[in-house]
Amino acid sequence: MKKNFVYHFIFFIVLIFSCRNDEVVFNADQSAIIDINEDPNKILITENLNKYFLIEKIDATLLPVEAKILSKSVFGYQVELSSGHNLYFNLNGSSLNDTTNVLIGRGKCLNGKPIAINTIDQRTLEQIEKKFPGSRVVSAFKKGNDLGVLLDKNIVISVTDNYTKFTECPNPRINRTQVNKLIPSELGKLVYIKFLDDCIKDYIKKEFRWIDVDVAFKRVNNSIYVKLESGVRLVFDDKCKIIYDSTK
Repeated sequence: MKKNFVYHFIFFIVLIFSCRNDEVVFNADQSAIIDINEDPNKILITENLNKYFLIEKIDATLLPVEAKILSKSVFGYQVELSSGHNLYFNLNGSSLNDTTNVLIGRGKCLNGKPIAINTIDQRTLEQIEKKFPGSRVVSAFKKGNDLGVLLDKNIVISVTDNYTKFTECPNPRINRTQVNKLIPSELGKLVYIKFLDDCIKDYIKKEFRWIDVDVAFKRVNNSIYVKLESGVRLVFDDKCKIIYDSTK
């Protein structure tokens, strides 16, 4: 009896230590990402998205990849990009990590040009109301014949097949066993530019008749980000070729 007790005790101790060895230990940033991602009370920010400093910095650094959804949690911010990747920031706006290797977000469903809600076909709006009762359309994006729609209940839907197929885009949860594969998402350094090259000024003059420039930055890859006072955002590559114009 005593011998059996000793065997069981040893087995119990081995079990405890084996469990500890298999346990995934998260650092502070990774824990914060999980908390933000899994917070059921995240608030969807829908008004004046581009006025948020985080969105401004993401635009300046990443366009033509666009920030599509901004959510605020008590643990920090989640930004869903048109590339399908998510970025996470603490409440002070410091970057945590992105989830390129772990999580593909809903931003891909909203990849396209923004359209006015009142331009959406009435039958499409009726179908959205029928399938998601009580929801209000916050924003919509069009790419080809497909629509991506963000609803106020933090629901993203994809409308395809000539507006006959309505699919909710899932917000997948982070695979906790892969959290340690997260890669840094520090937004690249931006260098303020006071004087623009003539080729950039010529483009602005041709397209916008000398609308004043609000701010301009050079990025790490030497591309140039320009924001006009009207809110138009432009990106030029290192050879002065326009690669993004928010009006087109």
